[in-house]
Amino acid sequence: MNKLFLYNPENDIALAYNSRNRFTPPRQAALLAKWGAPLMWWMGDCADYLLVAPVSSCEEDSNRKRWLECMEKLRYDSGPQLIASCNGLKIGKAVPWGWSSHAIDRLHDAGLLPEAVSYMVNNLDAVRSLSHRRSAGMLNIALRECFSDKWEYMLLADPAKELFSSDAVWGYMEEVGTSVYVKSPWSSSGRGVVNGDMLSRNVLISRCEAVIRKQGSVLIERAHEKVIDFAMLFRADPDGSVHFYGLSRFFNERGAGYTGNLIVSDSRIHQELMRYIPGELIEDVRNRLSVELSALIAGRYIGYMGVDMMIVRTGDAFALVPCVELNLRMTMGVLAHRFNTLTGMEGVMRVIPGKRPTASPAAVPLVPENEYFNVEFVACDPYSGTSNESGSVAGVCARRL
Repeated sequence: MNKLFLYNPENDIALAYNSRNRFTPPRQAALLAKWGAPLMWWMGDCADYLLVAPVSSCEEDSNRKRWLECMEKLRYDSGPQLIASCNGLKIGKAVPWGWSSHAIDRLHDAGLLPEAVSYMVNNLDAVRSLSHRRSAGMLNIALRECFSDKWEYMLLADPAKELFSSDAVWGYMEEVGTSVYVKSPWSSSGRGVVNGDMLSRNVLISRCEAVIRKQGSVLIERAHEKVIDFAMLFRADPDGSVHFYGLSRFFNERGAGYTGNLIVSDSRIHQELMRYIPGELIEDVRNRLSVELSALIAGRYIGYMGVDMMIVRTGDAFALVPCVELNLRMTMGVLAHRFNTLTGMEGVMRVIPGKRPTASPAAVPLVPENEYFNVEFVACDPYSGTSNESGSVAGVCARRL
């Protein structure tokens, strides 16, 4: 069955909006959706399609053609066809980055027939509910009940505190102080997450009150001394089961938000994690999450998802925080995993707001270069920082042509 892929990173904002009226994304989200759309090229194959904005200038058309020529030389098979409209095409299934009424509107506006989204259209309210950040707390509670006796201090599965009023926020701040992270119920990629240590208590509480007014509640969790950010990736199948898909090792260079991924095999990520925590703990959490996610989702969502995790320092030891976020959608980690699988290359994938800077010879632009939003891959050994010129675009093309 051929598929249509859509990059709609504004989807979590649309879930928070939750109105019967049409959702208009903020300008930055709209720019991200437009210029980041080619990232989904890595998820399909030659029988599929990828929805992109029509080119508006000769320069833009030339940039896109150069980018596509480069991408086709990197992967071992062929990617999907880029299209600006679905009119006249027979497409069996839509695969957006995330699901919401707004995603359906975008697909219908592009000319997609209703049957291509029928497998999810009746579950949109359930997806919104499951995408609420309290789902992460439910998973933490389940993991704590299952493994606290076995792993004790090595598993920090404490759910965030959900509060519904300014009085409750004041009381909780009096108890725990401002060394916390404040989170909106719906947001993505670090947006909607505030580090309490960066603000005064009054300003922080004002932020909480604003979130409560807009989304009904706010979630507050205690800060940890983070050592590693990573995620476990899963896929929900049509039969309701959820299966482990792979690992994602991501990082943040500018604050609370996502800025990039390592492009490495699962085995290398696993080896890195085992420098801090036992492999058996990782396996226990992975296997149990498949069970808990299957029960939580219960067939109401089909597709990829990511469970963000942290390894943190606790005194002289280390511990696993097993569910910082549940991202019930495609993730950059899934894209990184797919890129590694299709190219066999290792390195670093970086998100670059604004114009792409001068790149090293081993850098590959993963979207056509533009003024607003760029992503690049730099071929290297990400654990040693050693440049891998044989993994550069020129090197790869020479080997495969």
